[in-house]
Amino acid sequence: MLASTEDIPPSRVESNGALVVVIASSLSILSSLLSPPMALFLGIASVAAAARWTPRLLPLAIVCYAHAGALIVASHDFETLQSDFRTYNLVRRFLCTADEPAPGLLFFGPEVGIPLAYYAASFLGACSLSINGLAYVQTLAVSSLILITLSRYVVVSTDEDDRWLAVTGLCLMYSFFYTSQLSRQAVSSFFVLHALFMAKSRKRAFADLALAALFHLTGPIIYLLARVFRRGLSPLVALLFVGLAALVLNAGPLLERVDSVLGIPLIGKFAFYGTDEAAGMALSDWKVILYLLTAGIFLLRVERRDAQVLLGFAVLGLVMIRFPLAATRLSLPFSSLAVGYFLFRGIARASRPLSLAVFAALLIYRMIAVNTRTTDEGSLWDIYPSAHSTPGYYLQEF
Repeated sequence: MLASTEDIPPSRVESNGALVVVIASSLSILSSLLSPPMALFLGIASVAAAARWTPRLLPLAIVCYAHAGALIVASHDFETLQSDFRTYNLVRRFLCTADEPAPGLLFFGPEVGIPLAYYAASFLGACSLSINGLAYVQTLAVSSLILITLSRYVVVSTDEDDRWLAVTGLCLMYSFFYTSQLSRQAVSSFFVLHALFMAKSRKRAFADLALAALFHLTGPIIYLLARVFRRGLSPLVALLFVGLAALVLNAGPLLERVDSVLGIPLIGKFAFYGTDEAAGMALSDWKVILYLLTAGIFLLRVERRDAQVLLGFAVLGLVMIRFPLAATRLSLPFSSLAVGYFLFRGIARASRPLSLAVFAALLIYRMIAVNTRTTDEGSLWDIYPSAHSTPGYYLQEF
């Protein structure tokens, strides 16, 4: 008679699981030379195996997964397609050669995190990288840091039966795209999440917020909003939402008048975002709002305070929908970095078959998105074949 899983010693289960993780991770690295999209899914398999059987190998699995995701981001044609990452590359080039004109980002108030990081990296060979190579190194480093840190929190805060779904869901729904396109805010959002969920003292939370502000000034604001939402949507908060909605509905004409008088660039930017011309750019925000609403609703029965945070930012996104990317930027820590953890933690408690079905659907969606031209990650890889017989056929761009 075959032994059941319960009859197998835990040490044997862990050693077999470790072997699966090492094999899947090795295949992911090797396949990345011939097909980064395939490496991405082998990386997810490695993460699932590590989370299920041997969490101590999660860092290895996550780095392999982040390696594939970073390759996909770095395959973007930055020179011909519009990309915010081109601005970050100007900062790097200015710090490396001083031949380029200093971009405004370099001197934008206290947000000196990215310039300081580039300056330190210039001593480690970052100046010799192309813009694609910089995108790969930066996305790999930032994504590995965020996912490894968050996965450790997920492991200790989730029941063992739900752990693999929560960790794998975290990685599957993590946005490599926004990690590169919104580099400053992605790093800032990591410190916001650390302050909210992992800081063990007020001093540590304050230090996290100080670091968040060095990369993006929205960090402390998002943290304070999350703390308010955690306490519940009181009548005062609801009234503030109504007032904000009234302001937003009339924001375009109002901001245009202010900009015509003061001529402040930031107000001018918001004035453009408040016009009908830019209204179509907000369509991508609806996906973020849908993620937040779905995860928040399922999470209500598991962790009400965290659910209130997601639902609060979903409502705020609806209020700010006239401003393109407002919903995405204001909720970035939750909607683009950690939404997979919240979603699968809630769904796994509600229904295990449903959680598996949602996981399979998201995996299929991710496979389609990476291999076809879409407005998200897919548009980053379609300038190359999904697979090729020449190892590293994309490396000439690095």
